[in-house]
Amino acid sequence: MKSILDTVIKLKFVFLIVVLFISLVQISCSPQTHIKHPTEECKIELKDLPPFRGLKIGMPLKLEPSGLSVKYQTDSLNSNKGQEIDNVEELGYIIRVFNINNLRNGVTDMKLPVTIDTKDLKLITLVTFDGNLVRFRLEYDENMKSPSVEDATEKLADAVKLPLGSFSLTGIMSVCYCKDFIVNIFHKNTIALEIFPKYESTFSNRNISKILIERDKERTLKKQNTFRP
Repeated sequence: MKSILDTVIKLKFVFLIVVLFISLVQISCSPQTHIKHPTEECKIELKDLPPFRGLKIGMPLKLEPSGLSVKYQTDSLNSNKGQEIDNVEELGYIIRVFNINNLRNGVTDMKLPVTIDTKDLKLITLVTFDGNLVRFRLEYDENMKSPSVEDATEKLADAVKLPLGSFSLTGIMSVCYCKDFIVNIFHKNTIALEIFPKYESTFSNRNISKILIERDKERTLKKQNTFRP
């Protein structure tokens, strides 16, 4: 009985050694993520960035409210943690997601609020605050021949006149930090692109957070003062 037990223990030990060896081989053979650091500074300002597919941060844009209780997570301000604000559509912050196939097939009553080049797009996310576009994200159709992040970065840089050397690239994403805005390109199931302001911009999350917090306080006080027993 003891000899059988010893044999089982030895087999388990050998199995663990084999598993460990295979894992080490896989790690050593796996391709290393190549990181390309920016070689030049992007000095372009948001006001000088040309529209992309008809969209430009700061442009007047009217989005119809969804009527849902949309929440907003504010930025951390003055060393305080961010807070969650309910019903932000009442306070001027609106976010809508447009499914391009549904729009084309008449499945939804939603309509794009502005003329946008929707070729090869799957989803468009628009965010407005007080009637101005403050952020947008484009997701491309996964059925098209998806370019690499590097190819997509080169084409975007050429389209909006950004210096290609100002992008930081990895295998799955690229990012460009300009004077008062950020451009992200990433690849998960498909290529997606988003442009949004930095802290220095009037339309940044930080400034919007400050305004929403004050408006939420005013709304709360107004509700308290209208109580009727």
